[in-house]
Amino acid sequence: MSHPRPPLPKKDTIKPFQIANGLRALRLVHGLSLHNLQSITGIHRYTLEAYEHNFIEPSASDVFVIVSTLRMPISHFYQFIKTLEENKKEDNLSLFFEKKKSTLNTKPAKEKGHFSH
Repeated sequence: MSHPRPPLPKKDTIKPFQIANGLRALRLVHGLSLHNLQSITGIHRYTLEAYEHNFIEPSASDVFVIVSTLRMPISHFYQFIKTLEENKKEDNLSLFFEKKKSTLNTKPAKEKGHFSH
């Protein structure tokens, strides 16, 4: 006799435009231009711009490369996106970083090609 499966829990889904907003905000918090971010991630600036404007959805690997290059754990990036959505203002980003200051190293990695892409 088989038992009915319990319903799956609802996932906190993050939409592509939220990832786009998060990537742009994260870059701006670090004071980087698209050109700077290209030089440290190896991802072309036109691709980065397309991600930020939500013209194309970034691959999971590119999101990982960008976020980890900026020394943020991926779980913090998703919390960062939620914080952006809750505040709807870029000027409140410092509040997020003050809370996470002890766990974040906000300096980007300087080694070009550190991640395989």
